[in-house]
Amino acid sequence: MYSCKELAIIIPTKDRPVQVKRHLQSLVDQNCRLGSVIVVASGQDIKNIVLGFSDSLPVEYYYSEPGQIRQRNLGISKLDKKVKLVASMDDDITYESDAINLMISFWNTATTHNTAGVGFNIIETRGHRYNWFKGLFGFDSKEKGIVLNNGSNLSLRNIDQTIFPQYLNGGSTVWKKSILKKFLHQSFSTRVAYNEDVIYSYPIWKKGYEMIVY
Repeated sequence: MYSCKELAIIIPTKDRPVQVKRHLQSLVDQNCRLGSVIVVASGQDIKNIVLGFSDSLPVEYYYSEPGQIRQRNLGISKLDKKVKLVASMDDDITYESDAINLMISFWNTATTHNTAGVGFNIIETRGHRYNWFKGLFGFDSKEKGIVLNNGSNLSLRNIDQTIFPQYLNGGSTVWKKSILKKFLHQSFSTRVAYNEDVIYSYPIWKKGYEMIVY
């Protein structure tokens, strides 16, 4: 069984102090106590903003060279031994007040030993809309969260029911710590950030691990 105190949240950020402050405030407003919150910044130094939450959050601040993968890996290297689940979150995420508690409850009731990660349902953006014409040529599918033969991926956002996708978003997912330690996220060059998500998590799915978005 997992508890909120065994969850660490890693937040990579660059030059977005307003979003980070809003993110941290939504963590303060949660109805459970977190294990740790690790902010890894590049660009603008926001140490004063982050540590201003130290009275109400178990927050840590680190500064890094730019690059979300580099920042995320630095955060992982700072994890305490007590941590069992690790949330990798975009800096502009905000949560309903019971979101973390519900996520922990989901891990305790709906996952198996083979579950690698569970993604939050991002509801503020439009989800995938099937294009039948593209589907005729194999460039679209009615299934959500899959990776097509051409390498493109179908959105995991704004889903209306729990799904078991073939990849997970890098900025809205709670992973088992053991998975992050086993599958180190390697840096590479990409034009769009969601390619990072697929390149990292799709091979984990291919190895037989379960992924969920609810």
